[in-house]
Amino acid sequence: MREFAPAIAVSILVHAVLFGLVGFTWSSDPVLHRAQKIPPYVKAVVIEKKEQAAKPKPVAKPKAKPVAKPKPKPVAKPVPKPTAKPVEKPAEKPKPAEKPKPTFAQPSMAEMLAREELLLDKQDEAKAAELEKESGPSDEELAQTASYEQAIRSAINNRWIIPGSLQAQDGLSLDVAIRTLPGGEVIDAKVTKPSGYPVLDDSAMNAIRKASPLPVPSGSGYEQFRSFTMRMVPDFARVE
Repeated sequence: MREFAPAIAVSILVHAVLFGLVGFTWSSDPVLHRAQKIPPYVKAVVIEKKEQAAKPKPVAKPKAKPVAKPKPKPVAKPVPKPTAKPVEKPAEKPKPAEKPKPTFAQPSMAEMLAREELLLDKQDEAKAAELEKESGPSDEELAQTASYEQAIRSAINNRWIIPGSLQAQDGLSLDVAIRTLPGGEVIDAKVTKPSGYPVLDDSAMNAIRKASPLPVPSGSGYEQFRSFTMRMVPDFARVE
């Protein structure tokens, strides 16, 4: 304890000196610690800034609805007053001309007899024509028809090239319908009853076309050859 005594004394002395200095400064110069007077012409005015009020948001103004313009009223057109049409007087119909009254002259006896004879002659001719139709063609007409048929057949056979492959076949024939014009020109020909061999039928048709115009009669005898059917029989003796 004695060892620390000098240190404690020194510490107390230092603290005493410090307290003395402090007290001396406060007592000796009190003017230094007084508030300085502010000159009358210098005044500081503290203006407190007021918080700026929040600006209100602009309110959207409602859009004004477009005002419909009134449509102009249609101006009524003045209706023209109907003008009275002049009344047309019906045209006077012309009076029909008076027809002369027929005068009937009485025929003489000779005229009456002549008319009667003409009527009788016409009746006799009509009866004769009917009898001819019922009795049929005469022998002379039949002979002429047969001669023309033979001439037509010969004209076709001379141009008929018969296929040699059918030479062994017997009893072959075909029917052909032929139409002609005055003068014998063939305008149509078709097989109505085939032979059973298309090759033979085609060769017959070619022969008919080559033989046109056919030797047909002229005048009234031609009518039966305007449209007729002919049976064609191949002559294999002509095949080489």
